[in-house]
Parts: sequence; C-alpha cells; structure tokens
Amino acid sequence: MQISEGMLFLQVAFLALINTKIVEWFVAPIFDWRGWDRTWLRYVSGLTGLLLGLAARLDLLAEAGIVLDYRLGVLLTALLIGGGAGLIYDIFTDRGEPKLPGLEG
Repeated sequence: MQISEGMLFLQVAFLALINTKIVEWFVAPIFDWRGWDRTWLRYVSGLTGLLLGLAARLDLLAEAGIVLDYRLGVLLTALLIGGGAGLIYDIFTDRGEPKLPGLEG
C-alpha cells in the first residue's frame, strides 16, 4: 500500500505521541511509586518506541528520498518514534523557530 509522504509523517508523529502517553500513564507512575530516578524513563520510552516502530514497519527515510536498506530505514524511523514528539520537534525546528524554506529572518 502506497501512502503519501505527509500521511507517513503523520503516522510516525502519531506513534510517537502514543508512545509518549504510554510511558507517561503506565510507566512513570511505577517509577514514582518505587522512587526510581526518572532519567531512566527516556530509555524505557526508546525501547517501547522501538517496539512500536518495528511493529508498524514504517520507513520515513525512503519517503523523504534517502535511499537506504529498508531494514535500516525502519530501524531509524522506530528510533525516531522512541524519541517521542520532543525529538521530532527538535529535529524539524531550530531553537524553537520552525525551519521553513524561503523565510529567512
């Protein structure tokens, strides 16, 4: 099934949001209850996002025109999902300002 680049990016962002909420709602309370350091939540989020991404088999890089091995593209997309919405925002913005072509300021 072929999907458009915009739709694929939306699916990746949606999976990143789902991953973030799963960790916030189900894993973070366990960390708080046990008194564990919340710094480790990023690794739990990365692992759950990796599992979600690998299950979805989305290759964002191929749709962006970057030709890599399909498995590597899926793995990198899964890592992007694991990084969450914050990582996606950091990649596509520069110091909080959206990177839009032709709008030099």
